[in-house]
Amino acid sequence: MKPSTFWKKCNSCKNPIPYGGDFLRCGVSSCNTKRTNFAFCSMSCWSAHVPIMGHRNPWAEDAKAPTQQETRQQEKPAARPRQRTEPDSVGTRRTVTRRPDSERTVRRRISPHPSVADSDTRTTLRTGNHEPNDVLVVVSKLKAYIRARSDCKTSATVNDALSDIIRSECDRAIQRALAEGRSTVMGRDFKD
Repeated sequence: MKPSTFWKKCNSCKNPIPYGGDFLRCGVSSCNTKRTNFAFCSMSCWSAHVPIMGHRNPWAEDAKAPTQQETRQQEKPAARPRQRTEPDSVGTRRTVTRRPDSERTVRRRISPHPSVADSDTRTTLRTGNHEPNDVLVVVSKLKAYIRARSDCKTSATVNDALSDIIRSECDRAIQRALAEGRSTVMGRDFKD
């Protein structure tokens, strides 16, 4: 069997990802199981898989492909963890298993994907001092309530208008809580 000249192929465009090269990993756990273990060569390739998988809040993580040597070591049977005995608080000895540290720092790259955060929709991914413009009401419950009370239909513009009212009332309640020296907004903060 001829040795491979690359680590693996991109799951979208099938371009090779070289040993030790940079690639993107989907941050959603279902894409990182041992069975799937998706790898993408670029943000556009990662973005292409998001609508197919139906992720709600996806992000991509920068990752480094293993070297050829690391790949060979992974194929070998794993060494058993070292065990040693040490005394506990009452003087009896117990066996302690030491495992190598697998902690690593992962940098997330959140990309407003067209299917998730399109500029035409109300869902936006923002950071800093900006506030989200999400719809703050359960649309199906609102429509059911209006239909049950009056047998009327509900326009889509109602969702945005009610969300703006809710945001305004929340801002007033936050100011009341802070004025009273509290860091918790309570029901009484919404009453005039």
